Amino acid sequence: MSRALSSKSQGPVKMKVLLAGGSGLLGDTIISSLRSAAESNKAIVDVTVLSRSGPSSSTDSSSTDSSSADSTNFNLKHVKWDGETPTDLRDEEVEGLTHAINLCGENISEGGETIMAKLGIRSWEEENKKKRVISSRITPTVGLKRWLNSNGNLSPQMEYIVAGGVGVYGCDFFLNGKEAEDERADTSSRPGFLHEVSTLWEKAATEPPSPSTSSSDSNNHRTTILRIAPVLTSSGGVLGKLLLPFKLGLGGNVGSGTQYFPFISSSDFGSAVVDHIMMTPAKSDRVYNLIAPEPCTNEQFGKELGAKLRRPTFMPMPASVVKILFGEMGEEVLLGGVRAKPARLQEEGFTFKHPNIIKAIASILD
Repeated sequence: MSRALSSKSQGPVKMKVLLAGGSGLLGDTIISSLRSAAESNKAIVDVTVLSRSGPSSSTDSSSTDSSSADSTNFNLKHVKWDGETPTDLRDEEVEGLTHAINLCGENISEGGETIMAKLGIRSWEEENKKKRVISSRITPTVGLKRWLNSNGNLSPQMEYIVAGGVGVYGCDFFLNGKEAEDERADTSSRPGFLHEVSTLWEKAATEPPSPSTSSSDSNNHRTTILRIAPVLTSSGGVLGKLLLPFKLGLGGNVGSGTQYFPFISSSDFGSAVVDHIMMTPAKSDRVYNLIAPEPCTNEQFGKELGAKLRRPTFMPMPASVVKILFGEMGEEVLLGGVRAKPARLQEEGFTFKHPNIIKAIASILD
């Protein structure tokens, strides 16, 4: 079955999707875009969300989400899993699967349950934080891959889509410094913990199974890596956290302000994943940078957000304060920068609705 975008004469594309880690910001965005594709008759969509808190019985897990009742082309259900292997899935929920999407991973910037930890105050210095960040990504990525390889009901055309990050490019991109890099760049040696995380994550997704397992010696599916920049939305993520301080007039440069600020609007993220990547058959493993094509610096981001909110941005946070408050995480995530470009998306003809920070912020706050 071809998953290319169908013409009107061919009718809507049938998409059967397994979504792991679908309860967060990225999952909500993808589900919303899948629903839109169904409502516009581009696709007939059946989504199963794997969740640690989902229904545990086979009867409950097959129930349709009431919010999807407005579209006969869209079905959404939740199945409980342990974060490693989706053993509670029934054969009929697997047969005909076209995409398995893995978005699992602990928030990199937040720590434990205290207010200070949730603000990211020295969160990477918290005991086992770095280990949790890595294991929360590697364990489900490998578990799902092994399950996909060992399941005889899956089509060889099934695509395994794994979230990654633009941190794979390192954190040393500043104004008048290194040029933007695309998916073809050699990322084997870069600075920063997020480079380490991203590299291990991609390796876990693409490496063939270990010969010691019961899986075959090679992956029996296509693998697509999404190197995702921070997704901008008012309901969460980096922009959601910054709205209040900027509204209070407490916004300004972080450090020098010359570090590049990578981003993509939530609308472009959802459209790139659902309307382009998922509807374009994968002939081989592939990698996409999901990042706006026009880069901006931390200073440019702050000025545009302040202007949109009609608030001054005269409250800079010196680098010394960032290092004291946020430790290593602050040095890398707040004071460091990434400049990458979405070469593959652009070469394949994808059009960004919000290619720059001005349009991205306007799309969210207007």
